[in-house]
Amino acid sequence: MTQLQCGAWNLRVGKVPPRRVRRLLRKQKLDVLCTSETHPRAPQLRTKLAASQWRVHIADPADPSARDSTIITRRQLAVGPGHVLRLEKKGWERKPGRPGLHWPRSAYTIRVVGIQYVAVHLPPGPFGAKYPLRKKANLTSLETLTTQALLWNKANVPWVMAGDWNRQPSDPEVKAFAKATGCLVTGRGIDWVAHRGCKVTGYRKLSFRGSDHKPIVFTVSM
Repeated sequence: MTQLQCGAWNLRVGKVPPRRVRRLLRKQKLDVLCTSETHPRAPQLRTKLAASQWRVHIADPADPSARDSTIITRRQLAVGPGHVLRLEKKGWERKPGRPGLHWPRSAYTIRVVGIQYVAVHLPPGPFGAKYPLRKKANLTSLETLTTQALLWNKANVPWVMAGDWNRQPSDPEVKAFAKATGCLVTGRGIDWVAHRGCKVTGYRKLSFRGSDHKPIVFTVSM
């Protein structure tokens, strides 16, 4: 049986310094860490971990829609090529007082020891009548992940999607996603794990300063 210690953490638009990410990796002895809101510190994070036992996988830093998420893995692990999943293409309303639309959301995915990982960060609420594009962007992102998951299912590829979903596991939309993909959902709040073809145990939230999200850690077995 293969076991990997994994985690996910929203870095609050890069407000979490790279040294604190390194501390989390060391303290929890993580093999895989999915991060979101990594920009603008993704290049600094890669530099900070350059001489360490971990490697940072990031998308094109010149593309605003693709630089939100990264996946960090131990160097000795067998890792396949990573790529960006375009979750939605239109963007959504910014917060009051900020003009224009937020750039479209993407996610980063990479295969680690035969399991496909996705660093998830779905568009946020509120989803009320004043913000119709926010709800549409969130639902479109879920649809994109569903389509991708079904392709992996057809190819018998186990997968793990972890991070900030901006929806609760009890939401009808999440239940529909789980039913359509045949996955299990592990966790609570808006930071949780969806998985299929592998087992996820030991989910818990940690107290780590620097972000408005607590990092989550869990064990993936196959």
